[in-house]
Amino acid sequence: GVVLQEVLGPHGSLRPIYQELVTDSGEFYEFATTVTNPGSDRQTVHPDLPHRKEAPLYVIFLALQDVTQEMGPTTFLLGTHTTKERAKFDDYAQKDAQLASAKARLALLKKGDVVLFDARILHCGNANEVEGGSTRVMFNFSFRNPKEVGDLGYCGS
Repeated sequence: GVVLQEVLGPHGSLRPIYQELVTDSGEFYEFATTVTNPGSDRQTVHPDLPHRKEAPLYVIFLALQDVTQEMGPTTFLLGTHTTKERAKFDDYAQKDAQLASAKARLALLKKGDVVLFDARILHCGNANEVEGGSTRVMFNFSFRNPKEVGDLGYCGS
């Protein structure tokens, strides 16, 4: 509860962003942790949800410790949340070129840093290296955009 109050409470550091993106009508959709251990494989590049016109969810990753490159931080492919970019990703004839030319950003975070992203963006967790890596724990939670109704493809927690 204390962390959520500091982040989203009345005086929370992310409260203004939350209110702008999902208003007070936004549903608290998912509350979880993501854990990777040394030896964990790299994920394939993926969006979290089927594409929709509006952002269905906004996701926050909160670093519970410093995240180094050896721990397999998340890579985000900037600008890939759009209908046009999603169509390229879904077309095998265009997918390789799209991924090769993507503007990738690696989420190397310090303890307490957050990443806020649209669940439509293409991303992947990188491999957590056996040598030099260590257990990576990210607190993650998401909010449903009230503009998007209906089934999102999975139930929140």
